[in-house]
Amino acid sequence: MRIDSIRVRLTLAFAISATVLIGSACLGLIVYGRRAAERDADHLLDYATNKVRREALNPDGTISLPELHEEEYGLGGENMRVITYNLKGQIISQAAGNSLPAYNPSHPGPHWYTGHVTAKDGTIFIALYRHALPGELRRQELLLITLSLVAIAAATLGAHMLIGKTLLPIGLLARQAEAAGGEDLSVRLQAPSQDAEIEELVHTLNGLLARLVQSAATRSRFYAAASHELRTPLQALSGHLELSGIRPRSNDEYREILQEARVQTERLVALVRDLLVLNRLETAPLPPAENLELEDLSHSVYSTLEALAISRNLQVSWQTTGPLKVNASPNYAGIVMRNLIENGLKYAREGGKVSVRIFSEADRPRIQVYNECAPLDEADLARLFDPFFRPDRSRNSRTGGNGLGLAICRAIANASGWQLMLEQDGGGVTATVVF
Repeated sequence: MRIDSIRVRLTLAFAISATVLIGSACLGLIVYGRRAAERDADHLLDYATNKVRREALNPDGTISLPELHEEEYGLGGENMRVITYNLKGQIISQAAGNSLPAYNPSHPGPHWYTGHVTAKDGTIFIALYRHALPGELRRQELLLITLSLVAIAAATLGAHMLIGKTLLPIGLLARQAEAAGGEDLSVRLQAPSQDAEIEELVHTLNGLLARLVQSAATRSRFYAAASHELRTPLQALSGHLELSGIRPRSNDEYREILQEARVQTERLVALVRDLLVLNRLETAPLPPAENLELEDLSHSVYSTLEALAISRNLQVSWQTTGPLKVNASPNYAGIVMRNLIENGLKYAREGGKVSVRIFSEADRPRIQVYNECAPLDEADLARLFDPFFRPDRSRNSRTGGNGLGLAICRAIANASGWQLMLEQDGGGVTATVVF
């Protein structure tokens, strides 16, 4: 959505809100004013009725004056009428020269407020005439409506200007981003104003761009390394198959070629499997978790790798503090356990020690796999989690590793909320998983 469209929408929303708010207040004041006018009329009528009752009746309850004038009682003749009827219903007294509409006690009409004083010889009616809307009140209401409209217009204009000023830096940022090349992720945005919020937004966006650049570079290196790793066994497999067809060979030679082809095929299958695991970790949700017993899982994994430990004459030991259970995906927990133990068996020195320790610390189950090996450079130790990184390629070619084992372990640990750490002392390397 463009900035101008956002500005119009926000201004319209503010105008509607201001209209509802100010209009409600204006309507409330109008209703209050009309009701106040009605209450004033009632009070005035009560006052006039009581005044006439006190001053226009004799002690014996008869009417004291043959003719009553509103002015004589300080009631004002503009909208007040006092009329006296005898017992026969005949008018015996009323104000003269009054311009008000005719008053009939039987049918006073909608604009008369009526009171009366009953005497022995007749009835005095006190009637207050109120227009549907008095002129002064009408003028006040028109003024109030006019001021409300002016306030709504002024507030809308001010909101439009303020929103435009607020959104201007965002529009400038958008134009900066549009001007940057689509392939140039290294662009850095400049804060178009000194507002702390805008500077924080620019800082956040630049941090996001930096992470995108780093992620793109990491993916680029990953794809380059993956294509290289895939190319190597494919070329070897293609070369051996091509070599076998150049000339007739003996059964032993064909057997040797097929054996090498099988090795390269297994390496290719393992590489593709690991790449699929990495892709699934990034795109698919975690499979359902189950309660797993770590010691049983580790022994089950080791049973498939025991031949490797025997062939390398390794001294493998187990140390556990009792049954420990974790809630984890059996498949992913098995992959992590297998990769760590397999790495320990593959990269330990010939005849060296490998130990598996399962324990709990701070109420969190842990597993440690230690292998006795030559020390690594600290820089190499930090990069062991990078896909396809192998500090000693000749050693990996002998063990058949592809440099994805620890990368897969880290991806599973991150997705599952576990911690995976590598440490080394003078005699070897320890991999620790904190569940």
